[in-house]
Amino acid sequence: MIFRRRNFETQQFEKIQVVTDIDRFENYWKRSKFIECRGMEMIRGEDVERFLPPAGLASSILSLLRNELVEVGMYPFIMSGTLLGWYRECSIIPHTPDLDMAIFIEDYNPRFLENVKNQQSNFFVYRQLGMLNDSFELTMVSTVEPRFPIDIFFMYEELSDGPPTHHWMGGVDKDGTKYKFLFESLDPWCSGDLHGYLVWMTCTPQEKLSKEYGSQWFFDHPTREFPWNEGPKNIVPNGKWTEEEMKIVYNVFS
Repeated sequence: MIFRRRNFETQQFEKIQVVTDIDRFENYWKRSKFIECRGMEMIRGEDVERFLPPAGLASSILSLLRNELVEVGMYPFIMSGTLLGWYRECSIIPHTPDLDMAIFIEDYNPRFLENVKNQQSNFFVYRQLGMLNDSFELTMVSTVEPRFPIDIFFMYEELSDGPPTHHWMGGVDKDGTKYKFLFESLDPWCSGDLHGYLVWMTCTPQEKLSKEYGSQWFFDHPTREFPWNEGPKNIVPNGKWTEEEMKIVYNVFS
């Protein structure tokens, strides 16, 4: 078993050094099992569309957002296309238009958006969807690199008669149609390396990717040929916002 170290501020008590932020240390520790990506070589043509800046720069901005979230007790993990790119090719898929991370809704802290509003952040909110209790999603953009949107999905427990067996995150189309992306209850978290930056993810990435993208998850498909509300294998309908509700739950900011 391999663990990835991080330096934490400590205080000296006689001959013992004690971590000052116990809660953060515990959260890093339970995510510290390090797993490797596959590093598969992907054959792509020269004409492949490239939406994001170079993968190293994109990874550094993703790390910057992670740090801001951690400061307010929100611990994000990479999901969907970003998880696929990391696991399959140890990088970011070059033709993806954004990056994806998720946070459990119970970990949401309004201080994060307060910091953004008060310009105490390196990011601004480009888009805000849903409500806190239903399909909440934020799209953040770096003030340094505006070509670089990061979607933050919030994960909810799927309600059932017995113990919860699934989590889900929402999606909403411009006409108000709602969707759920269903995931079998998520396991303990692990850490990995993305161009020299720490990222957290599921400890069973291949299993999760197979459920989302199918048994041939390792084949590359241009993003333009993979509609977000049709391509995933784990998507189900979830009702529809009314026209009046859409004025509240679908916000794009300039």
